[in-house]
Amino acid sequence: MIKVAVIDDKPMIRQAIVKAIDWEHLNCTVAGTAEDGLEGQELLARELPDLLITDIRMPGLSGIELAGWMADHLPQSRTILITGHQEFEYARMAVKQGVYDLIVKPIDYDDLHRVIDAAVTELTQARRDALEKTRLAGEVSRLAAEFARLAPTVGGKLLADALGGRTIEEREWREAMRAYDPETIRFSLALVRCVRLNGDAGFDGGPPDGLQLVSGLVREISGRMSVDTLESFPNGHLAVVLLFRSGLPQREMEVNLRRFGHELAVQCELRHGVVVNIASSSFYRSLSGLRPAYEETVALLERGFFLHDRKVLTPQMSLPDNRKGKQSIVKELDDFARTLEKEPKEKLLFEAERLMERLEEYSAGSTLVLKALLSEVCLLAVRCHYRHTGNEFALDKGIDRIVSDVSRLNSLPEARDYVLDIVLRVKSALDGGAAVYSRMTQLILDYINLHYDEEISLTSVAEHFKLSPNYMSRMVRQETGENFVGIVAKMRIQAAKRLLEDPTRKVNEVGAMVGYKEYAYFYYVFKRLTGLAPKEYQQSFLRDEPGGAPRSFSRDGGTS
Repeated sequence: MIKVAVIDDKPMIRQAIVKAIDWEHLNCTVAGTAEDGLEGQELLARELPDLLITDIRMPGLSGIELAGWMADHLPQSRTILITGHQEFEYARMAVKQGVYDLIVKPIDYDDLHRVIDAAVTELTQARRDALEKTRLAGEVSRLAAEFARLAPTVGGKLLADALGGRTIEEREWREAMRAYDPETIRFSLALVRCVRLNGDAGFDGGPPDGLQLVSGLVREISGRMSVDTLESFPNGHLAVVLLFRSGLPQREMEVNLRRFGHELAVQCELRHGVVVNIASSSFYRSLSGLRPAYEETVALLERGFFLHDRKVLTPQMSLPDNRKGKQSIVKELDDFARTLEKEPKEKLLFEAERLMERLEEYSAGSTLVLKALLSEVCLLAVRCHYRHTGNEFALDKGIDRIVSDVSRLNSLPEARDYVLDIVLRVKSALDGGAAVYSRMTQLILDYINLHYDEEISLTSVAEHFKLSPNYMSRMVRQETGENFVGIVAKMRIQAAKRLLEDPTRKVNEVGAMVGYKEYAYFYYVFKRLTGLAPKEYQQSFLRDEPGGAPRSFSRDGGTS
């Protein structure tokens, strides 16, 4: 729809223009009218019309001045001037300054209609041309991005081959690096690993296409720092070679390398919600250093498991020597099993934290040993649960899933959260689920129960109670044995089950009623928690009713 402004100091002419033209037929709407030039300029600034129809002489500002304003601020617009015979030569000059056309008084409204129609046609075509130009520009950008993704540079291909073990001739390396003088280049290899999505437990590995998002940021940040890079994707990581001129002082190169790593880690989390670990190697001079640099960064990422919240790892970092007390670890595991079965939850939490510290000491920097011990703690909790309940799947996880989860843990904080989650859920089950929560935790659970059908998140609930998300998450998990996402999911599915027990409810509507926008995700969560698809649950409930007769239902989905 084309927006039109009509400005004339004579009310009869102004009203006649508005009423005499079939604006709807011309695909136009009158955005507003004004009775002088000053008021008219305010109207133009407020409404930003596509077409201006104005008298040439008015108090305040003339029509030509308004036309000039339109040309400066709305260059794609059109202006039609209304002029008298005595002003005609004066108005002809305005045409040379960008005025679309002139209408001579007394106004022939058929002629005005024709001129407006022509102006609208031009405006509509200009809009189409602009949209097509935007579309073509977007297509060009998309194709360029696709080409960049599918056609790595020769240097990047050589990097992938070198890290994959292929022997690269020095001649190939020099050819790929012909834009540089190989004798004056020094490089460091940065290895990037996606840990998790921010706010997610992250036990299913990195986010889909997470490394592709990181790769885009690498190019952006290196461009700002005027550092050249080569990229490859070995073994589920992103390898980035950062090329430095050897004329730079060692200190400056180290500062730039740390700056690159820290900015990349921060931007990944801020812009994409992706948490990464970045390990950078020492500086090397020749192609022969690629493989040692890669092995150096792989080892750093392994060591980084024990560096807690450090996201950027360098060769200068060291680990404390924790090799002591190995002879007592089996006894401590047995003691912890007895605590799990017999002691109250408060003591269990204290002992679990202490055990995690002992496991870290015992593993002495070996992630292989530590993950084996973490698996053992989780499995002893599952065995304890099985002895008391006869059900090894009560935690919605079998042994194979737990071992797989532990193998993919990326840091000690993540490991602590995972093990505490398993242990506390087992303890809650052993205690019969009759949990008594602190006042704040109960308020949080009550709030979730009232708002589960809305868009609710850990951050939004924490803000409501003026708590930090991390603190609230740990508090709720420690007291309930469940993480925030799991609590919301269970409340939603319980409500969905009540709704599905009403035979008049449509299955594809129930998900939206309990807070799931996408039916496919509702279906997935419902089946994971109940073992049945929503439709299967509804049908099985009706079959279980005596005589197959449906119950009566209250408006909130409860039965009566």
